[in-house]
Amino acid sequence: MKFAEISVTDEGFAVQGAVSFDNVVALRFQGEKLLITLKSAVVDLSEMKDQDASALSLLLCWERFARKQNCVLSVTHKSISLQRMSKMFGLL
Repeated sequence: MKFAEISVTDEGFAVQGAVSFDNVVALRFQGEKLLITLKSAVVDLSEMKDQDASALSLLLCWERFARKQNCVLSVTHKSISLQRMSKMFGLL
């Protein structure tokens, strides 16, 4: 399993690898560091693998943080699992 990492993109940043309860806090703070500097950001999840409910929590944290920073945040390539969780809880 490849652990998750964040990389900067032209439009924001991308998450690659496996997001889990073991690494979600570190990813949260890495993403927030990037969001501080942006007015809008696209988070690309096309290379995110093996996520659990912590991935949904991560996206919610980033959304809340972005709103406080007056940054418009959008998420692309959400997995079917994340789409289902989001719909089930009425989020994102």
